[in-house]
Amino acid sequence: MRIRKTPPKEFTIDRSKWVHGGNEDILGVTSLLNDEGNMCCLGFYSKVCGATNSSMLNKDNPLDLGLEIPLMGDGSDDYNDIFMDTCITINDSGGMDKRDREKELKAAFKGQGVKAKFVGRYPKGVV
Repeated sequence: MRIRKTPPKEFTIDRSKWVHGGNEDILGVTSLLNDEGNMCCLGFYSKVCGATNSSMLNKDNPLDLGLEIPLMGDGSDDYNDIFMDTCITINDSGGMDKRDREKELKAAFKGQGVKAKFVGRYPKGVV
C-alpha cells in the first residue's frame, strides 16, 4: 500500500455509499468502511490517499489505520487532529440536513486546499 505524502487536490464522496449521522439505519454503522461497503467522509478521503479497503474495514478514524494519512494528525491534538475531529463531528452529527452537511464538509476541506466533491444520489429515506 502506497500512502500519499501530500493531500490530494480533490476527492469524491459517493452519496449512495456515504454513511453519516442520521442514515446509519439505512447504510450501517459510521466507520471508514463498514461491513455493508459504505464509508464515512474520511473513508473516501483515506482511500484516495492510498488506504486499502481491508485496512479501513470497521476502523473509526484514520489514526486507527496506523498510517500517515495527510491532514489527519497523529493523535497529539495538533492542528491536523483538530481538522480530523471537525470532519468527524460534521459527518457523524445527527439531525443535520444532508445539504448542510455537504456544505460544511466542503468548507472544511476547502480550508485545507482540498476540494470535496459529492456525486450520485442518496439512497431512499436518507435525510
